[in-house]
Amino acid sequence: MQFKALLPLCLLLLALNTVSSQSNLFPIQSKKIFIEGSVSDYSDFKPKTGKISLFDTVSGLKGKKEFNIDTNGRFRFEINGLHAIYGNAYFDFEKRFFPLFLNPGESYKVEINIKDHSIRFLDETGKLSEEVARIEQVIYDNFKSEISRLTYLHKEDLSNESALEVYKNLEQKVIAFLMDYSNDNKVSTEALTILKNEHKYRTAIGWIALRYEYKDNKRRLRKNLPNDFFIQLQNDYPVNVTDAYVSSKYSQYIRDIGSVLSKAKEPNLDKKIDFFRSYNLFSEKELLLIKTVYSGNKDITKTSEYEVFFNDENATKIEKLNKKFDVNNLFIAVRQFPKGIGRDLIISQFVSRKYFRNTFINPSKEEWKEMEDLIENKIVLEELERIAMVRSKATQGLLSTGASPAYNETPTIESIAKKYLEPHKGKVIYIDFWATWCGPCRSEEPHARKLHKEFKKDDVVFLNLCCQSKKQIWSTYIKEKDLDGEHYLLSNAEFKLFAEMYNLKGFPSYILIDKTGNVKSMDAYWPSDSKRVIRQIDKLLR
Repeated sequence: MQFKALLPLCLLLLALNTVSSQSNLFPIQSKKIFIEGSVSDYSDFKPKTGKISLFDTVSGLKGKKEFNIDTNGRFRFEINGLHAIYGNAYFDFEKRFFPLFLNPGESYKVEINIKDHSIRFLDETGKLSEEVARIEQVIYDNFKSEISRLTYLHKEDLSNESALEVYKNLEQKVIAFLMDYSNDNKVSTEALTILKNEHKYRTAIGWIALRYEYKDNKRRLRKNLPNDFFIQLQNDYPVNVTDAYVSSKYSQYIRDIGSVLSKAKEPNLDKKIDFFRSYNLFSEKELLLIKTVYSGNKDITKTSEYEVFFNDENATKIEKLNKKFDVNNLFIAVRQFPKGIGRDLIISQFVSRKYFRNTFINPSKEEWKEMEDLIENKIVLEELERIAMVRSKATQGLLSTGASPAYNETPTIESIAKKYLEPHKGKVIYIDFWATWCGPCRSEEPHARKLHKEFKKDDVVFLNLCCQSKKQIWSTYIKEKDLDGEHYLLSNAEFKLFAEMYNLKGFPSYILIDKTGNVKSMDAYWPSDSKRVIRQIDKLLR
C-alpha cells in the first residue's frame, strides 16, 4: 500500500504543521563510546569474551563488537556510536543479555553481576541509563497486565478501531503517569523525552500492524482498510520529530513507514518489467518469462525453459533489480513528506537495509543524486556514503593494492588485503572467520575437511582467519587437529577492519571471493550445507 495514493495535499499541510521544534537533546554525531568494567558472580560459567550490540536509526543496522575479558573478569574497549538510542543497546555474555543506554562521546564504567542478572554503573557514569531503567520498571509495575496484553492483541477478535483504542488508552495512561511522576520526583528532561517517545511510538507501531488481520495463524492484509488510515496515523504520529530517534520504537516506526512506501497500492507488473528492461540485463524473451512467473502462473515453473533460466546468476540479478525497484518506489513516495529528520531517516534506513545489509549493491550515480536532493541532514547522507565506501572496498578490487606498510604500522583495509588476500589472486577464496571458543565453528570442521577434498585439485583457497582468540590455544588446536587450508590468527585491529568490511555478525562467518578479487557473497553457505556451497564455488570456477 503506497502513501502516494493516500496522502493528499491536506496531509502534506498537516505534516508541515506538526514538525517538532523541540531542542536537539541527542544530536546525530559520530563519536566514540568508551566502556570499561568487570564481570562478577559467574554462577555456572565464566565468560572469556563478551559482545555488545549497538543499533542506530540512521542505517537501521546493528553493529556488534566482541571484547576479551581477562582472568580477573575485567574488560575495556571502545565502540563508535552515531546517536543515543534507548532499547537497542545491550551486552551479551553467552546469551545472557544486559540492556543499557549509551550516548556517543561519553565514558562508562560498569559492573555486571551474572548471577543476579544486574548491571551497575560506577563513578557517576551512566546516570541517565539508570534513571530511565528505574522509571521504566515503575511504569511496568503499574501497567504490567496492559503492556503484556499488547503482545497478543492481534489474536483477539477486535475491530481496527477497538484495537487502536487499546493502544491509545494505554499510551495516554502511561504519559499521564509519567507527568505525575515527574511532578513528584526529580526527572531529567532527557529521561522524560526518551520515555514519552518510547511509549508514544509504540502505539504508532501497533497502528501500522493493524493493516493486517490474523486468521488460522496466517497474516493477511485487511481489505477494508479506511481511506484515511495513513492520514490519521501521520497526523497523530508525525515522522519529523527531532528527538524521537532516541527511542527504538520510533526507529521501528520509521522502518515500517519505509516498507509501506516502497510497495505500490496496486502493483503494476508492466511498470516493474519496464523498470527491469531499463537495465538491459535480460532479453525480451527472458523478460516475458519473468513476467509470466510474477503473474502467478505456476505451470511455467515446470518447463525446461524455466529450469534453464532461473539459475543462481539470474536469480541474483532479479533480486538486485527488485531491490532497486523498491528503492525507486520509495524515492517517489517519500516526497509526499516535508523535508526533515524523519524523512531523512526513512530514506537512509531503507537504502541501508536494501543495499548494505548481507549483500552489497552500490547505488548508481542517479540514486546518489536523488538522495542528495532528498536528504536534508548532511550527517545522515555522509553516513550512507561511509557505509557504501567500506562495503565497496570490501567487495570490489581489494586485491589490487599497493605496497604493504611496515610491520608495526596500524593496519588498514589496503594492508590486510595485501597481507591475506593478494597472495591468492587468481583463485577462488573461501574465507572462514572463526574463534577457538566458538562451538558452531568447531562443529563445522569435519564438513570443511570434506569440502577441501572436493576442491583439492582446483584453484580454490580455504582461508581460515581466527579471531578474538589466544595464540597458544589457536596454535595448539591447529596442530592437534591437523587442519587443512591457510590459517592465520588476526590481531584485534585486523579483525575490526574485516568485521566492518564484511558486516560480520558473529562466528562462524563465511565469505566467497572470485578470481578477480571481487566479493561474490558476504553470507556464503556453511561447509555443512555442502551441496549449496559446492554449487557456489563451482560457479566461480567456470
